[in-house]
This record gives sequence, C-alpha cells and structure tokens, in this order.
Amino acid sequence: MSLNIAITGNIGSGKSTACGFFRALNIPVFDADTAAKNLYQEQAVREKMTTRFGRKIYDSEGKIHTKALAAILFSQPEALDFVEKLIHPLVRQHFRLWRQEQHQAPYTLYEAAILFEKGLENEFDKVIYVAAPESLRLQRLLKRDQSHEAAIRQRMQLQWKDEIKIPLSDYVLHNIELEELKQQILQLHSLLISSSFS
Repeated sequence: MSLNIAITGNIGSGKSTACGFFRALNIPVFDADTAAKNLYQEQAVREKMTTRFGRKIYDSEGKIHTKALAAILFSQPEALDFVEKLIHPLVRQHFRLWRQEQHQAPYTLYEAAILFEKGLENEFDKVIYVAAPESLRLQRLLKRDQSHEAAIRQRMQLQWKDEIKIPLSDYVLHNIELEELKQQILQLHSLLISSSFS
C-alpha cells in the first residue's frame, strides 16, 4: 500500500494551492472538507441534521445553508460536537474506500484544515504542513472571501498557531511566493517517491 500522508495548514495558508501542485504531479488528493460538505446531501445525514437544527438549515433544493450552519457552529459548542460526531466518521469511511482505489500512486494526500486539533495526525505515515505568516494569510482571506476582518480573525482563533503545529509536522512548506512553493513541492515529491520505494 502507498504512503498515507496528511496535508494541512491554517486558513489562508494556501494548502489547496499546494494540493493543486501535487495533483499536477499525478498524486491523488482526498479533500476532507469537500467530502464533508457532500455528506450533508445524503438522506440519512439530512434527516439527522433537520431533526437537530430544523428544516431551515437546508434550502428549497435540499442544499445545506453553509453560512447559517457556520453561524450556529461558531456560537454553540454542543452543536459543533453533534455535527463532528455525525460527519467525521463518515468522511473517514469514504477516505478508506477511496484509498483502496489508489493502487498506482506512490503516495496519497488527505487534505484537511483541522488535523492536529482533532488528534488525527497519528492515523497517517507523515504530515505535511503548509505555513504562511498570519498577516499574509489575513490579506489573502480578505481578498478571497470578501469578509470582514473581525470575522476572519474569529475563524483564525479556532485553529492552533503555527508555533504549535510546525514541530508536530514531518515536512513544512512555506507558502509566501508561488514559484518558491512549487520548488519546495518538487523537492518533497522526489523525497516521498524515493521513500515509498525504499
């Protein structure tokens, strides 16, 4: 079986950009956040969500109201706990099935925003951390999300700081300049390829 590697990074660090470079190298990437969003559409999940939060949590087409849900989860820890216990085991189940299909890959990546906070790092052979200065991350998020600075900072507070996560990681990619990031990924890719065949 190929190496099972997690890739994480705080909001605005550019982990999705990094994953895009890995995909260009034909490395399969499982996006845990997208998988979680897709699960909200499944009948069994929808029933549990509407029982807990009411029908208003979904729109007329049956899609989850992400902003309404986020507002509830940020303000009610017990609601967040309920959703995590419902969604996270299903995401992991989907990931295990997905991994079984990736026979040809030297390694696979599991992309997740929150990894260390949930104690998931020990489920992987290695962890890659994408880091960027907080000021740069804030700048990127203001541009990307068209959101208020206070709201972005509130989201940032929910994640552990780089100083805690970097020592827990096996590899660190510094995402300040795109070309630099690409070079770091090419070097790491070569290292991981040689590790997977040694």
